Amino acid sequence: AAVGALQVTSSGTITLKITNAGTAPIDFATNNAVVGVRVTNPSGVSTNYTTTLNAGVIASTSTQDVVITTAANFGSLGTYTLKGGITLTGDGNSLNDSTASVTVIGTPLVKSAVASGNWGDGATWAGGTIPTSTDSVNIVGFNVTLDGAAAAPYNSYSINIGAAGTLTGGPKALVIG
Repeated sequence: AAVGALQVTSSGTITLKITNAGTAPIDFATNNAVVGVRVTNPSGVSTNYTTTLNAGVIASTSTQDVVITTAANFGSLGTYTLKGGITLTGDGNSLNDSTASVTVIGTPLVKSAVASGNWGDGATWAGGTIPTSTDSVNIVGFNVTLDGAAAAPYNSYSINIGAAGTLTGGPKALVIG
């Protein structure tokens, strides 16, 4: 079996396209295959994500998308390197069993104000959680106040204050970095 395209969604779901490059069908019920991806984060730490194919048949020259069942975490800013592969007992050509390295750039999540209120109040923000240092904050049409409710300083990757949006000071410092 050969591994081709590697796709990643914004939610961290990884899909690998495998191809039966042989002349006979592969029955995964009798010949399990392990499909996986190694994700190396911006700090150089690698995590392996795998799934086992133990049912179904892939005909000769056919392709199949394999979804890795555990979503990868691309929450940190920076460059991630992904390398996919397949292990199949009796594979006639193991030279085509891995992908070229693919890079993914981790970008900040956008955290938007959904109501006027205090920065440290989850009700002010989409999803009900306050922004973190890796979030890009968007304040449009609401007034957000830097309150003293949270123990840590307010951090944000970036802040966009749009039409009719305001950010007002309070007893906390805002760090944008």
